[in-house]
Amino acid sequence: HTPRLSSAASDVYKRQLLASCSFPGARHEILGAGGYGYTVDAVEVVADVQVDALRIRHVRLATADCAIGHLEHLELDGPIGPDATDQVDRMLSSAAHCQTPDGRSRARAVYLNSRGGSLFHGLLLADVLRFHEVETIVLGNQLCASACAVAFLGGLHRTIVGDGRLLFHAPFVVAEDGIDCASPDQAHEFREHFVSLLGAAAGQQVSELALRHCSETGGWIVGGRTARRFGITTR
Repeated sequence: HTPRLSSAASDVYKRQLLASCSFPGARHEILGAGGYGYTVDAVEVVADVQVDALRIRHVRLATADCAIGHLEHLELDGPIGPDATDQVDRMLSSAAHCQTPDGRSRARAVYLNSRGGSLFHGLLLADVLRFHEVETIVLGNQLCASACAVAFLGGLHRTIVGDGRLLFHAPFVVAEDGIDCASPDQAHEFREHFVSLLGAAAGQQVSELALRHCSETGGWIVGGRTARRFGITTR
């Protein structure tokens, strides 16, 4: 039941990230993951903040694999709104970097569980995550949809564990009689952002598949196997 993370994540994640069926005692559960977490005595919650309906938790995990004695990650749970980007940027800026005893750098993880929010701020959050060179992770039981799926693409390393899912759809605005899908100009900007994050071939293909779905609640649902096939994940 222990999920396999990419090589960019610290080995401590591989050893200590457990499904609920694997560890019956007290544990720190990652937000929105329904049981995935760490033994509680290895965890310090540095900050736990609410930004509108979005909860962001900064966590420090004790490990001898880092020279400073711990590895840090963020957990996001809820809709992505106007203030999310600044808050995540500040928290990542304050999160310590892990250097292994042999001098290698370990990527900080950002766990994402969200049913959407503002596409514009999802795009901004993707840029922040890429700037900080994090690994974005969606665990089993987690859904990262709409604006969150766009933000997920900002990870320099990107991982889906177990039955974790992404959901992509076309940009739209809410109108009096429903929704209006993206204009050609808006769609062009949407494609260009995917290309900038995934590269030309994968970005074009993934954005075109997303643009086929214009819905407030539905879209193109992507699991781990499909994400690897389309180059959405890096492992």
